[in-house]
Amino acid sequence: MQPIWLQIAARIGVDAFLELWRTLDQCEELPRADNGMVFVKMRSYKSWIRAERDRYITALDQAGNTPAEIQRALRSNMRTELTIDHIKRVVKAHRPR
Repeated sequence: MQPIWLQIAARIGVDAFLELWRTLDQCEELPRADNGMVFVKMRSYKSWIRAERDRYITALDQAGNTPAEIQRALRSNMRTELTIDHIKRVVKAHRPR
């Protein structure tokens, strides 16, 4: 077993790790090697956090918040600092055309 899996088991507990392993093993959608190995592809955590942040910005924009209000909400609720220009770019990229 790869060391990262042992680190995960130590962090979340052996029972939780075994349940995770069992669930992954039972998933028919995951690709497998000829020897039965299960391949798990995961987006990076940093990328997921960024996508969640952008969804939050989009929701705040759709609710009628100004970029400055969105900036304050990000600072307060996500402890994230973005410039007004960056917020505007995110809003523009996610607005329906």
